[in-house]
Amino acid sequence: ESPPSVGDLLEVDIPMIDGSQTVTIKGVVRWHRIMENGEASGCGVQFTDVPEGADKHLENMITLLQKEPLFIDL
Repeated sequence: ESPPSVGDLLEVDIPMIDGSQTVTIKGVVRWHRIMENGEASGCGVQFTDVPEGADKHLENMITLLQKEPLFIDL
């Protein structure tokens, strides 16, 4: 199912920036991004089990890929 349902447990494989290995992180779907037509087009995942040392990798990746927020105030 894409995106997974809110509350679903996931395992996310995230490649290291240098491509040397993949980190597997467990998480739970917390919200969906809904398009104007009412369809879900993405989701937010809360990481629940981050392997030791992977937190620094995630911080680096988030900084590298950071974009403007998708939230729109009406």
